[in-house]
Amino acid sequence: MTPEQAADLGGLPPSHEVYRSKGGGFSLRSLIPRFGEKKSFSRRHRRYPCCVIASMDIVERAYSLDGTVLEMSQGGLMFRAASNYVLDRTGEKVVVHIDGLDLPAQVMASRPEGYGLRLLEDLDLTTVSSLVEEFGMDELAGDEELD
Repeated sequence: MTPEQAADLGGLPPSHEVYRSKGGGFSLRSLIPRFGEKKSFSRRHRRYPCCVIASMDIVERAYSLDGTVLEMSQGGLMFRAASNYVLDRTGEKVVVHIDGLDLPAQVMASRPEGYGLRLLEDLDLTTVSSLVEEFGMDELAGDEELD
C-alpha cells in the first residue's frame, strides 16, 4: 500500500515516519512478528543426564510423588513421577528430596517425559558433580566447559 492509498483510507498521512525507510530507519515491517522463526533460548547451566531416586512433595496439596530425577543442573531438574501419567502442575511450588537434600523448586513445565523444575536456590557445582558421579554418570569427569 502506498502512502497515498493509506491517506485515502483514513490512515497515516504520507509524511508519517512509518513510510520513511531511507537511511536505515524504522520500517513498518519491523513491527510485524515473523512466524516460523525460532526464538533463541539458552540455559544458564549445563544439564547432566542421571537416574536418581527421589520424591517430590507438592506443597499446597500436602501430596508426595515418588519417582526419579532424569536430568540435573545447578538451576533445575527433570523429575519423572513413578505413575503412568503426568498431571499439569505448572506453577506449583514443590520440594524435591534427593539423597538427604531438600530442594525447594517450582514446576515450570509439565510434559509427558516429566516435570521441568526450576530450583529456587541454585546448587553449587560440587553438589551436582557428586550426585551425578554417585549415580553412574561420568560426564563431569574432565569437563572443562562449565558455566
